[in-house]
Amino acid sequence: MSLRSIVSILLIGGALSLAAPPAQAAVPTRAQLASAVYAVEYEQVGGAHYGYYLRKYPPQYLLTRQIDWSTDGCSVPRALLGFPKLGWVLNYYSGTFHESCVRHDFGYRNYGSGNSIGLRLDPTEARRKTIDNRFHANMDIQCRSRFAGIWRVPQLEACYAAGKVYYEAVRFRGHQAFFG
Repeated sequence: MSLRSIVSILLIGGALSLAAPPAQAAVPTRAQLASAVYAVEYEQVGGAHYGYYLRKYPPQYLLTRQIDWSTDGCSVPRALLGFPKLGWVLNYYSGTFHESCVRHDFGYRNYGSGNSIGLRLDPTEARRKTIDNRFHANMDIQCRSRFAGIWRVPQLEACYAAGKVYYEAVRFRGHQAFFG
């Protein structure tokens, strides 16, 4: 091996060792997280923002305040599930409205003050009502999507009625979940 080759190897090796380490991703600002929360919460159910921002800002339990992606789906008080016909209906629509319930949980957990890791962006009754209204609108969207067509009008009306029950339940009992 020639002297020139050895010097080249040493120079290249030295240059490589002196190169700066790759930059780590910056921690998102509160404003960036708030913008993501708004995009997810206020788009129609079935939109792409939820998946996009979940990938961009995944749960990181090392941060004290972060986007809270947790959900309990369409939780229904156990006492109501004990009624034979009502329990069946509530279980059925829990599946139908699952995406709306996930979005609703997302709004409560990131705008409200009822949990330990969410951003607590706007823990006010006005915001809670806006989130609940969006929940109701999303359930109606899911009803129209699932029960489209003239022959399905009775099922569509039943779905709207079930959505109204879920909406009234969160208006009546959601205070604790939102405010803590």
